[in-house]
Amino acid sequence: MLCCISDESQVSVNKCIAKQIGTRADHFLSAIDETVKNLALFIVGSSYALTSLASLGLHSHSVKNASEALYDGGGILRRLYFEALKILNPSANINSLWVDSATTQIDEAIKFAYEQANSERFLKRHVVSRICFAGIALAAIAARTLQTAIGALATTTSIVTLGYISSVNHIAYDCLGGPRILRDLFLCTLGFLHPKGLETIIER
Repeated sequence: MLCCISDESQVSVNKCIAKQIGTRADHFLSAIDETVKNLALFIVGSSYALTSLASLGLHSHSVKNASEALYDGGGILRRLYFEALKILNPSANINSLWVDSATTQIDEAIKFAYEQANSERFLKRHVVSRICFAGIALAAIAARTLQTAIGALATTTSIVTLGYISSVNHIAYDCLGGPRILRDLFLCTLGFLHPKGLETIIER
């Protein structure tokens, strides 16, 4: 009887170990997949961005693809952090759908600058709008730099604590959108050169 119980316990332990190893292996493979996918998105997005700038945004398809690819590719650090944390602690609480706050604020600022570019007043349309786009680009660099610094600190804390502090996990994930500065600068540059080129992004 005791031997039977011991065998059942051993089987249960083996299944638990296999599940833990399998889960971590899945996240490890996901980390590799996400890295390759996001780097590819960066390359594709950069190509579309250069095409869009060269044509001053006249090819709305290229502008849209550039913005989306650079945004998605810019999430590379967030995805790598998510998978790394899940490898260390599969039960760590973290919302992978969290939208980084810096992107939301920068997009709102770009929308404001675009509205100035559509003003009926000549000064607003040609001068104020371009000053806004230039200022937003500089502000985005500062914001992304600060965001990355906070993200690095939060990520370190999260990893050291094995993801048991949910609030820190969310801060780390929220603040690892630094690579999206490429999208921010692309939109600001296009807005500065030819604001109408952003029409497909702003008014979709």
